[in-house]
Amino acid sequence: MIHQSFISLALLIATFLVAGFFAYIYSLKRQNYLLLWTAAWFVFGLHYVSPAILQTEVSGSLESALTHWLFALSAVLFFLGAQIYAQRKPWKLLALLVATLLGVWAAANAVNVFSISALIPASLLYVGVAVIFWQESRRQETLADRLLGLSFASWGILWLALHFLKATPELQGPTMSVVATAPCAFVAMLMVMALYEEEKRRIERNMLALSNLNLATSSFVGGEIQRMLSQALDRVLGVVRLPAGALFLHHGDPQGPTSVVAVGLSDEFCRAAQNEALDDYLVGLVARLGGLLGFRDLRDDSLSALDKEKSIRRFRELALAQGLRSVVAISLQAKEQAFGVLLLGTPDNRRFTSAELRLLLALGHQIGMAVENSYLIQQTSRRSEELHVLNEIGRVLSSTLQKEDLTQKVWEELRRLFDVENFYIAELDPFRNELRFDLEIIGGNRVPRRTRPAGHHLTEYLIRTRQPVLIRENYVSEVRKLGVEPIRTGGCFCGVPLVAYDRAIGAMAVFSDHERAFDEGHLELLRVLASEASIAIENARLFHEERTKARHLSLLNTISRNAIATLNPDEMLAKITEQLVAGLTYDHIGIGSLDYATREIVIQAEGGARRGVLGQRIPLGTGLIGHVARNGHMAAFRAGSSTDSALKPLLPDSTSALALPVFYAEQLHGILYVESSTQQDFSEEEVLLLRTLADLIAGALHNALSFQKAQEQAITDGLTGVKTHRFFMEALSSEWKRSTRAGRSFALVLMDLDRFKFVNDFYGHLEGDLVLQRVGQILETNCRRSDVVARYGGDEFVILMPETTMEHARQLASKLRGWVSADPLLREKNISASFGIACYPLHGSSPQELIQVADASMYLSKHQGGNAVSTADHFDPNEARKWKRDVLEAYLGVTLKRLFSTGPEAFEEIYQRLRQFTESLSATEPENGKSLLSAAAGPHALPQAVLDTVTSLAYAIDAKDHYTQGHSQKVAAYAALIAEAMGMSDAEVEEIRLGAVLHDIGKVGISENILNKNGPLNPEEWETMKSHVSFGAKILDPLTPLGRIREMVLHHHEFFDGSGYPHALAGESIPLGARIIAIADAYDTITSDRTYKKARSAPDALAELERCANAQFDGSIVEVFVRTMRTLPNPIIEVAATSASPRTP
Repeated sequence: MIHQSFISLALLIATFLVAGFFAYIYSLKRQNYLLLWTAAWFVFGLHYVSPAILQTEVSGSLESALTHWLFALSAVLFFLGAQIYAQRKPWKLLALLVATLLGVWAAANAVNVFSISALIPASLLYVGVAVIFWQESRRQETLADRLLGLSFASWGILWLALHFLKATPELQGPTMSVVATAPCAFVAMLMVMALYEEEKRRIERNMLALSNLNLATSSFVGGEIQRMLSQALDRVLGVVRLPAGALFLHHGDPQGPTSVVAVGLSDEFCRAAQNEALDDYLVGLVARLGGLLGFRDLRDDSLSALDKEKSIRRFRELALAQGLRSVVAISLQAKEQAFGVLLLGTPDNRRFTSAELRLLLALGHQIGMAVENSYLIQQTSRRSEELHVLNEIGRVLSSTLQKEDLTQKVWEELRRLFDVENFYIAELDPFRNELRFDLEIIGGNRVPRRTRPAGHHLTEYLIRTRQPVLIRENYVSEVRKLGVEPIRTGGCFCGVPLVAYDRAIGAMAVFSDHERAFDEGHLELLRVLASEASIAIENARLFHEERTKARHLSLLNTISRNAIATLNPDEMLAKITEQLVAGLTYDHIGIGSLDYATREIVIQAEGGARRGVLGQRIPLGTGLIGHVARNGHMAAFRAGSSTDSALKPLLPDSTSALALPVFYAEQLHGILYVESSTQQDFSEEEVLLLRTLADLIAGALHNALSFQKAQEQAITDGLTGVKTHRFFMEALSSEWKRSTRAGRSFALVLMDLDRFKFVNDFYGHLEGDLVLQRVGQILETNCRRSDVVARYGGDEFVILMPETTMEHARQLASKLRGWVSADPLLREKNISASFGIACYPLHGSSPQELIQVADASMYLSKHQGGNAVSTADHFDPNEARKWKRDVLEAYLGVTLKRLFSTGPEAFEEIYQRLRQFTESLSATEPENGKSLLSAAAGPHALPQAVLDTVTSLAYAIDAKDHYTQGHSQKVAAYAALIAEAMGMSDAEVEEIRLGAVLHDIGKVGISENILNKNGPLNPEEWETMKSHVSFGAKILDPLTPLGRIREMVLHHHEFFDGSGYPHALAGESIPLGARIIAIADAYDTITSDRTYKKARSAPDALAELERCANAQFDGSIVEVFVRTMRTLPNPIIEVAATSASPRTP
């Protein structure tokens, strides 16, 4: 028993020694799993206390329960330590619950409540620890962890086997105790081995991480470098296993900004170290001391002589305030300089070994080299980027002359190098003594353009001295040292002047709210950039000026061109205003014309973003425009200036305005004015341009007004003062369209002077002009203002009466007829007037129909003897046939009573009139279901007025020349003699007589210069003359009852042998009447005088006919004609037998 107690005591001591060893290791490594392992070994050792000290039988007693629970508790602690070792989340609550449960279990088993011992679940927990170590060995591929797993598994399984064999080691003798402790010894040794491997892995990981430390960043300011330094500091702390540290970095520039990161230290410590320059002091001190400075115990007042330094004492106070006791400072030494300092601290009184100090020096040197490499990379990258940016800027500056694009591109490229959000380019306007900010970036956002008066500030200093300025800190005091007043309150500033062609034109600057953000490198870059940008900006400004001049010239050219092309004043001013808005920068432009009647300026045109004064009237002397109109001199308005307050612009929100008079030949036509809602000073160039525009507008307006006057004269008949025919037709068309839409009526009165031709012929054309003038005055005086009085042509006048009924039109026409006939001047010349009236929509649905009806009604009045008023409804509507016949007779009778001129135009007019009226008559005169105008009806089917008309037309053609006067009558007499001699019936004789009368009616289509030519006709004229037979046939086309006579007229120049015209007919194919008329026509021509020959005797003429018989003429008819003529006492008829037209029985 004594031997058993001795063994248990030995095991107790050995277990406590293992626990003490892990406690020491924990004090060095400060790992939680070491603390749990220490507790587990200590608790496991406690379960040997009872066998070693009490030396009593404990089975089934309370001591046995305690021993079993301590064994189980050590298993729980080993399990938690294994979880933390394997970097798993520990099951703390579950472990506490299991420990409590096992304690209750052991107690219950001791008092025989449970028969199962608590050793069983405790042994299973050891197996669970084995599983964790086994899994960790597979993950890390480590032998120690694998052996630990096997040892813990053996431990648990062995205790389970001993329990079931009823051989608890503590109670069954020395042999069992030695066997049971074997796994424990292996576990202890393997734990030490695992610690060694874990430490080795940790050092390898951190050293590898430190060897790959990369501090290459795009900038040494901002969050990116902070993240890199924090990562490096964490790795260093991981290597040396210290809880606190700080890294101060100076970027290779002792005066540059400092980047600081800290772990386990407060922000107050870092801020105080920077503000009090302790970091700079430590960097220099540690570098001088060889790169390493250590404080083993800051609480010890007996420090070295360094404590006499104020900075050291202050550093000691700050470190103690952070709870640090041992501190070591390592210089971040590179090849040529120190880039900063690394501070490491711990609240423990720790003594660093020589190996640790050498490691720390190596780490500091490695970080310093990494910083230097990063700095060099950053500098190289920066220089490359600067060169790229400068090259890009140079390319942009050389490829564009747009100032806006140029300044924007400078900023976009510059911000790639400068980690700033504030930039501006300002230009000085010496004429206005103000700064204009062409580009201004605040907080990374572009702000609208602005100007400010030039003052005594930093930007003006740059321009005035042409010297760059770099202010890194103490902004306000440094600015005042330059003798200028600061606008901002802090930060740093880097600016350079813009000098072009030896003249300072502006400044370029970047600024930041943080101090020491810029250095000499930034300043040098700005200087290089400014040297290129200043030339480009000046070139862009000059280009803009030239382009503005070109635009102004183009504007002047465009306005001049449109002023010539547009002669309507309102349209012209509107177009000019639109062009001014497109070519100028003002937001309101207007043109006013002077109304001399009311002495007011009327705004005729306006344009721009702001409008609302079109049509407004400004009395002379009122406001800016009225003032300029009264004085005739240019005037300007600017809000806030000393200008007379009465010179207000038109729009209330205008702050600048300029008005110029529009003069032409000392006559004021109007005002040109411009207004702006933004403050503007009108330069000399702008004023000159506006003066030129005013002169252009003056000339254009004068031309337009002159054209308007000329246009008024063009629509007014120069002789009578009434409107022209063209104006009347346009007015009629417009009134017809308006009345059609509105469903209203209007009337048309056509008037023709009676016996006016006699006045011209007898009194002369001057007297005729006086008559026309007097008639025009009577019509203008006595018609309504809404009526349109126009000269329709010659001695015809027309009156368009809007919104007038037929009855009102008849009343007015009757009054006008009376006034014309009662006028003394007209009565002296025996002048009266015939009126015809038509009303819409009663007499027609189109203007042409109304004119025809009014014209027909007027001819009815003249046919009745003149001085009368006629309308289409003058007769009973049931007598439409009689009315149309009367119209036809009146028209043709009146027309042919006038001495007309021949030619194609005269022919066409007579033909169309005759066709229209005969077609209308044919459509409305059915009798017994048959048309009276059928071809078979014969000449007797035509009204006598029609026969009289066409025969009178033939006689009128003969009368055009005294040589041919009576020719058709004589030919008709000769033809009748031949027809009677050939035994024809009376009707046939009369038909041939009528055909002979009309045989030359086609000469109405031949020009008078050919008909009356003295001498023979040339071939071209002869061909024209030969067309008279075709004209004659065509003019008789509408008169279908004269069909046989038409054939006579068409073929009376056909030769019997087929050599005649127009169809070269021969022999019997030539109509008989045509053959007879050909002989009669030839006989009269031979025996009559002509301009080209003398008359021959009857025998000679008969002989000539006989000679041409069977060649030109039908021989049988020639024989009859010669025989008949030789029986007459006087074979030549001097005067026609009768002047009356032939009449069929």
